[in-house]
Amino acid sequence: MVAIDSKDSLYVENLLPENDIFYKKLENFAKENRVPILDKIGRAYLIQLLNIKNARNVLEIGTAIAYSTISFCENVGCKVVTIERDIKMYEQAQKNIQERNLQDKIVAIYGDALELDSRVVNNAPYDVVFIDGAKSQSRKFFELYEPYFADNVLVITDNVLFKGMVADPSIIKHSRDLKQLSRKINNYNEWLMANPNYTSVILPFGDGIAITTRKVKK
Repeated sequence: MVAIDSKDSLYVENLLPENDIFYKKLENFAKENRVPILDKIGRAYLIQLLNIKNARNVLEIGTAIAYSTISFCENVGCKVVTIERDIKMYEQAQKNIQERNLQDKIVAIYGDALELDSRVVNNAPYDVVFIDGAKSQSRKFFELYEPYFADNVLVITDNVLFKGMVADPSIIKHSRDLKQLSRKINNYNEWLMANPNYTSVILPFGDGIAITTRKVKK
């Protein structure tokens, strides 16, 4: 999630309390190594959302350096099962988790999230699912892990607007891959919004975030 560079977003960001040295170190590492992590506003928003939800068991698809993973554990008090397919990111995430002594709260899995891991099954059901992996695979992630959703699940999908390219693909120049990716994200958004079993809203801030809940049976 990337914050929009506007007066409003800068104002809100300046109101947020300063992160401690550990999180600043992770933010600097992410910036220097071009690792996508939650921006400050997105981080604060999701922490608040998970606290309102009273989240206890979270599935995260896409660990990166465990910035959001650790943030959720320390600010919400939940347990997180998280999956990362990049070995370098996974190893860095493990170092960060160990530095905060969160091995008992975080189950970090190295592997492809499109391949169901027994540890995901054993720790189900999940009251929150955070989809922050490969943008083109969001629907597959959703459908693969849906059997392990809690009845009152909250699904959060990040990067659903992809820097404006989904709403306006014409801004993509000379990149067939980006055009294909924007189509896949759009297909997911349309599928999600029309899903008869869930209610969703897409919030057009940052890089776009979808909030999904299961429909209440009447």
